[in-house]
Amino acid sequence: MEELGKIALEKGCAVGIGHVGGQGGRITVGTLDKMSKKLKDQGIEFVYLSQLKDIHRE
Repeated sequence: MEELGKIALEKGCAVGIGHVGGQGGRITVGTLDKMSKKLKDQGIEFVYLSQLKDIHRE
């Protein structure tokens, strides 16, 4: 997540994919929960993938 945040700040966007896997998504959700506030504080906005095309047109 930290590397994804660096890419987003450098390039203007980044796409990360979380997998449900054998843990029922707990690892992905736990990581997002831990990291989302830190990344938002850095100015990173979380959006749906379908919204990226609209964001880059602005």
